[in-house]
Amino acid sequence: DIQGLVDLARETQWKVFDGEYYTINQVKELYNPYFTQTFIDRFIFERMTAKDIDGETKYYVPGSDDGTLFIMGDAYSWTDKTNIEYYQENSNNFIKVSEYKIHELYGNFVFVIIFKEIDSKYKIENIIYEWE
Repeated sequence: DIQGLVDLARETQWKVFDGEYYTINQVKELYNPYFTQTFIDRFIFERMTAKDIDGETKYYVPGSDDGTLFIMGDAYSWTDKTNIEYYQENSNNFIKVSEYKIHELYGNFVFVIIFKEIDSKYKIENIIYEWE
């Protein structure tokens, strides 16, 4: 189910936010069950920082309040406020899960996760914050 997939993806995604260092292959292996290769590459490029450790390039996520490309713990209430839309685009199957969120500190937004079907399995293709 979609809720279970979101929960597993969130738990997996936050594992790289533990202060540890990972090789590119370790990140890809960790994320591959829940995220598309397109998302993984973008996440590494936009959110991770490279560091040379004993001659090997490793990556980590520096501390930040910026939630871009992360699934927040309270992303969805899984009530009638949560919208789930199935659609096709260029012969690909997608699921769009969205919910309007009220955030007093940063402002209101719609939180969106786009899933893409790959080899009969849905994986996260994009995570979007649509700010008002």
